[in-house]
Amino acid sequence: KGWRARNIAEARHNIVIRELLIAAHALEVGQPKFPIDRSFAEERKSNENTDVDEMKIQTMYKMVEECKIVVHGKEVAKKVLYLTNKQAVMFDEEAMHRVIQALDIGEPKFVIKLLPSIGSAMQMTIAHSELIGTHEVEFGVSTNASSEISKEDERVVETQLLLFMKTCVLPLAMQTKALILIGGANDCVLSASLSKVVLAEQARLGKDCPFTVLATVCEREIHSKAVDPDDRNHVAAQIARNSSAWQKRIVKMNDFYSDTMLIKALDSSANATESVLQQCDLTHAAERYIIFEGFDEDEDVKKTGCYNNGPQKAFESVFLQYMTRKLPSIAVQSFSASQGYPFLVDLTSRNIPVLLLDTTERCITSTKLDPKIGPLTKLAKESDSFPSITQAQHMQLRVEDGRICEEGMDTLLNIAMEMVERKLDVLCREGVIDMLDTSLMAFFHHVLTLGSNIGSVGGKAVPLHIQISELEKFQRTSKDSNKALLSPELVTRVLDFMNTRVSAWKVKCECSRVEKWLMKHDKKYNHMLSDAVIAKKKLEEKVAIIDANGGNFADYNLDVSNWIAQLDLLMSSHTYSASIFDLDEVRRLLGSVAKIDRLPNSNSLEALRTLQDAWDHVEVYHLLADRYKLISKITYVMMLLTGIVITILSLLNSIYDSDTHVGVIAMSFLGTCLAAYVSYTNPIIKWQQLRIAALTIESN
Repeated sequence: KGWRARNIAEARHNIVIRELLIAAHALEVGQPKFPIDRSFAEERKSNENTDVDEMKIQTMYKMVEECKIVVHGKEVAKKVLYLTNKQAVMFDEEAMHRVIQALDIGEPKFVIKLLPSIGSAMQMTIAHSELIGTHEVEFGVSTNASSEISKEDERVVETQLLLFMKTCVLPLAMQTKALILIGGANDCVLSASLSKVVLAEQARLGKDCPFTVLATVCEREIHSKAVDPDDRNHVAAQIARNSSAWQKRIVKMNDFYSDTMLIKALDSSANATESVLQQCDLTHAAERYIIFEGFDEDEDVKKTGCYNNGPQKAFESVFLQYMTRKLPSIAVQSFSASQGYPFLVDLTSRNIPVLLLDTTERCITSTKLDPKIGPLTKLAKESDSFPSITQAQHMQLRVEDGRICEEGMDTLLNIAMEMVERKLDVLCREGVIDMLDTSLMAFFHHVLTLGSNIGSVGGKAVPLHIQISELEKFQRTSKDSNKALLSPELVTRVLDFMNTRVSAWKVKCECSRVEKWLMKHDKKYNHMLSDAVIAKKKLEEKVAIIDANGGNFADYNLDVSNWIAQLDLLMSSHTYSASIFDLDEVRRLLGSVAKIDRLPNSNSLEALRTLQDAWDHVEVYHLLADRYKLISKITYVMMLLTGIVITILSLLNSIYDSDTHVGVIAMSFLGTCLAAYVSYTNPIIKWQQLRIAALTIESN
C-alpha cells in the first residue's frame, strides 16, 4: 500500500489514458478513437455485393495494385493485394493460378517458406514498442525479453543469422529462381534478417532479380503504422496511401479497433496490451504483399463485428498447397514458433521438409569450433557447451549396422540432457528465461537422428556390393530406406524431459528474473513493485513444490494435442535440424533436402541390384567381345596364311614340276573349314555388337 501511494504519480501512460477515458465516458463526450491521419477519406461502402466480389476474384480485375514507395531513399514498386474476409474465403485452388499471374510471380522452380519466428529482443523492441514496460517483458516471460545472457551474445546470434541468409538462403534462391514466402510484419526474426540481405541484391539486379519475395500479413498488425499521423515514412503508411482498396476500409477498421480495444481501457481488470495496437511495420524485403483484413463485419450495422483470422489461414494453406504440389520446397523455423507445433506437423504431412534451426552455440548440432578461439558466445563458455566425454562413454558410442547402438543412444541422450541443464542453470543465475523452444527441439532432434542415416561416411566411396549388403540388413529392421525411423521410447523420453526438467528450470528462471528485477529496475516501473512481490511469492511456492518433487515439474494439465504434435514432429522423416553456427552443414542439408533436381537422396535396394546386374552384363559383354576379337584375328591370319601357302605350292609345282597336289588339296580344305567356321559363328559381328552393347550400358 505504501508503494502504491508513494508511486501513483509515476504510473505508466496507459493508466493515465484509462483515467481520461473513464472521465470522457462519464461526461458522455463520445466514444474515443485511435488517432488517424486526416488524409484518409472515409468511404462507407463496406457491404459490397457478393456477386461483385466473386466477379473480381474470377477476373482479378483491379484487385492487385502497384504502389510506388520510397525505401532507403530509392523509389520502388510494390504489388499489393488487399483482401477482406469475404473475398479471402472465395479463393480455391483454381483461383490461385490467377492470383499468381496477377501478382506477376513468374515461374519459380523452388519454394522457400520462412515461418514466423519470434524471440529476438532487439527485433521485438523495434516491432512491438507497445509492450515495453509490461509485466511480461519486465518479468521476462515474453518473447520480447531476451533469451541471451548478454548483448554480445545477441549480436553474435544476429550475425550468424545474417550469414545464414547471405551464404545459404540467398544463393539457393538465386539458383532456383525461388519464391520466398515470409511473414509481412517486421517482428519475425527470419524475415528481418532476410530484409537486410536481399535489399542490396534487389536494388542491384532490379527487374532481373531471379527470385521473388511474397509477404502475407494481417491488417491488425500494421494498422497503427499505416494510420500514424506523425510519421508517413513507414512502409505500411506509404502503401496505405497508394492502395485504393485499403483506403476504402481503413477508417472502418480504425473505428472497429477503437470500439473493441479502447473500451477495454475502461476495465481496470483488463490486460494493458489488449487496449494497445501493435506497432509492427511491413517488412522491406517483400516485393509483393497480401494484406488480410481479418475482420468479420456484422450484418447489423449497429453492431461492431469481430476478429477472425480463419480466412487468412485458409487462404495461406491453399496457396502453399498449390505452390508446393509441383515444386520442391522447404520451410525454415527458428527461435519460437508463433504458429505452434501442429502447424509444423501439418507441413510435414504434406511432404514439405521442415528445417529447425538451433540458435544456441553447442556441440552435436555444431561441429565448427576453433580450438584457438573457443566458443563465440559467453553462454557457451559458461555452460560448457562443448564438453569432453569419458573413455567409458566413448566406448558406449559404438556404431552397429550403420547406426549408433541403443546403449550409445542412451549415453548420447544423457550427455545432451546434461548440457541443457547446465545451460538452464547459467540462465537461472543470470535471471534470463529461455523462450527459444524451436532451438531446443532442433537440438534434441539432431541428437535423436545422429548417425541414423544410411550411406557412406565422410564422403568416401563405398563398393557396390557393400552398399547392397548394408541395405539388405537395414531392410530387415526398417521399411524406410531413406531415413531410419526413430525409437518412440527415446522420443517419449525427450518429451518427458522437456515437460518435467526443462519446465521446472523455467519456473526457477522466472523466480530468479523477478528477484533480480526487484533488486535492480528502472524507477519509472516502481508501480509494478507490488505485482513483482506477489509474483515472487507465487513462484517461490512453485519452486518449493518442484524441489519437493525431486526437481521435476508436475503438470497435470498437459496439452495433449501439443504433446502429440511434438512427438509427430520429432519422428517425422520430413523434419531436419541444423545449427546457425555450422553453416557448412546447413548448406549441405539444404542441398540434400531441397531436392532441386528431383533426384532421390540415395539409390534404393532395387536400384542398386539393377545397377549391379547392369555391370555384370557389361563385364560379360567385354569378356565375350575380347574372346570373339581374338578368334576373328586368328581366323583372319590363318586364312591369309592358307592362301599364301596354296600360292607357293602352286608356283613350285609349275616351276620345278614337283608333286604338290596333296599339299594344295590339304591347304584348300583347311581354308574351306576356316571360311565355314567364320561364316557360321560370325566372330567379327559378335565382337562389334558386344562391344557396342557394353559401351552403351556404360554410357547410360
